[in-house]
Amino acid sequence: MGELPDADAVVTVGSPTHGDVLKLSLRILEGRVSDAQFKSFGCAVAIAAGSVTTEMIRGMRLEDLERFDNLQVAEALGGVPESKMVCSVLAEQAIREALAVYRARFSRSASAELIGEPYRGTVADSAAESPSRG
Repeated sequence: MGELPDADAVVTVGSPTHGDVLKLSLRILEGRVSDAQFKSFGCAVAIAAGSVTTEMIRGMRLEDLERFDNLQVAEALGGVPESKMVCSVLAEQAIREALAVYRARFSRSASAELIGEPYRGTVADSAAESPSRG
């Protein structure tokens, strides 16, 4: 439980207005989850789902992580009441979003390496920083 310094992907899913929030931090090394940490606010199932998910995904290849789902979480917890299944879905949702964040970050830095320049932001970022010509 906690946060990872220098994580490759950090996401927060859920809704504080509905009561359950899960923050997931991943460190990726050589195509595998080298470390995972979570923070959760909500019911016992949401907290347990975050905990068991981080245990399950450590060492997992990214290709396998893509197929990870909340049913695996529910099974690892020994079952989840139907009314609390939405809490186990937070873990799956966090993983999907973390993979998207990681891949977006990786594709930007890989594109920059291909052209031999460091990533300096998007076109929109550059336009916002450019002085107005008028």
